[in-house]
Amino acid sequence: MGTPAEITFRKMIPADIDAVNALDEECFGDDAWSRGFLISEFRNPNTKYLVGEVDGKVIACAGLELFSDEAEMTTFAVAPDFQGRGFGKRLLEETICLAKKFGATSMIFEVRYSNVPAL
Repeated sequence: MGTPAEITFRKMIPADIDAVNALDEECFGDDAWSRGFLISEFRNPNTKYLVGEVDGKVIACAGLELFSDEAEMTTFAVAPDFQGRGFGKRLLEETICLAKKFGATSMIFEVRYSNVPAL
């Protein structure tokens, strides 16, 4: 087995929209956000998005909406081929740090009951 892939996290930029949209569709199928909705969320001044990259490819993303001292996780995805490697845990840690950076003292993250790996 080769060396485990390294993931790097950074702020999402407009050039990431198509990659994040494709990731959303891959992870959520019919429940994925439309490209237009993703763009409107990205442009919302109260939202912050992170992407995770492996070898220059977006394989994870997370979004927050900030309300005063509370943050709500609006989306969270790791590409299926990269699940089970700890990237989701790292993305969650980075997202919590981002929320704290913007003054959040609490955070909400709703997960569907049927999403057993996320529970």
